[in-house]
Amino acid sequence: MVSDLKTLIGTRIRIAREVAGMSREQLAALISRTPEALGNIERGASLAPLDTLGLIGGALSIPLSDLVGEEPQAKSRRVEIETRAIALIRTLNNSELELALEIIEVLKRRATNAR
Repeated sequence: MVSDLKTLIGTRIRIAREVAGMSREQLAALISRTPEALGNIERGASLAPLDTLGLIGGALSIPLSDLVGEEPQAKSRRVEIETRAIALIRTLNNSELELALEIIEVLKRRATNAR
């Protein structure tokens, strides 16, 4: 269970960093850690202390709860897609966000009608 959580948190951090267009070295410098230490966190090889996770969240403009919130029986691909979507959503202005929401609602209606 702890291993799954480490992997989940690491995946979320890596995806958010990539969406932010930040290299591992850049993020590591912002949080005063080595790129190797950050790589271990992203791969789930180690679990960062809460203060480090807070620094990472701050540097990536992501709430700590989004990084550490556990998803029981989460499928890794789904977690990756949702994390990427959330990170991209945070980069949109209000009008872009409204358009994205309309598109998602159309997709949902199509899926519901197809059943």
